[in-house]
Amino acid sequence: MQSMMLRKAYGIPQYIEIILSVVDSIAAGIAGNYIYIKLIEHNGGNLSIRYQPARGSPRQRKITKMIEEEIATQRK
Repeated sequence: MQSMMLRKAYGIPQYIEIILSVVDSIAAGIAGNYIYIKLIEHNGGNLSIRYQPARGSPRQRKITKMIEEEIATQRK
């Protein structure tokens, strides 16, 4: 009997996985570089780097912002 050679070809899912992996790595590098620059440029004192992801839908954020502005104007 002859031995059979199997060849596994890359398909669309594998290419998408590679692309997403590369993009994820680039994003992590950019975020790390940003934090590194902030730490290097900082001249003593307290340093805070905050990440606040968007919460809720754009409409909900707009309504929340309008309410906060109205409360702020009433306090003045």
